[in-house]
Amino acid sequence: IDNILALAGDPPSDGSPATGDFTYASELVDLVRERGTFSVAVAAFPEGHPRSATLEQDRRHLASKLESADFAITQFFFRAEDYLRMRDDLAALGCDRPVLPGIMPMLNPTVIRRFAAMNGAWFPDDLAQRVAGADPDDAARIATEAAAALCEELLAEGVPGLHLYCLNRSAVALGILEALEPAASH
Repeated sequence: IDNILALAGDPPSDGSPATGDFTYASELVDLVRERGTFSVAVAAFPEGHPRSATLEQDRRHLASKLESADFAITQFFFRAEDYLRMRDDLAALGCDRPVLPGIMPMLNPTVIRRFAAMNGAWFPDDLAQRVAGADPDDAARIATEAAAALCEELLAEGVPGLHLYCLNRSAVALGILEALEPAASH
């Protein structure tokens, strides 16, 4: 094992308090650092962590968490400006660790709407309606094109890389990569 993604995890869906050995992912990062020389990543939320009282508090907490991690991977998002604002906020706090944008194609609007609600993320209803109203092949194409467009926008802004959440739908991830090939070669 060379790489560890240290996540606090989602709270119980029934609203009961979370239990376990750690309160925050940063405590897990500290334990991992004590146990070996791993590359350690943490989670970032472009629109702010749902348990943070303010976006400013979230950014300070994320910058602190990144002090002991090597990089972060974001929760999915659908607007480049949310990621770019987070990147700029972290830079203003003196944080220079890479944060990879997490891209989730809109393959199943019902599931992704639920994920977005759980994490306080903006949800593109117009894209969801286009995907839901299409036959399966067209739906996958629409989702792929939308995700590739977001990736292109982010790559043009100099992001350090991309993380694709494909939920076991490798054809869509490959479609995004294929769509990005011309942009990636520049």
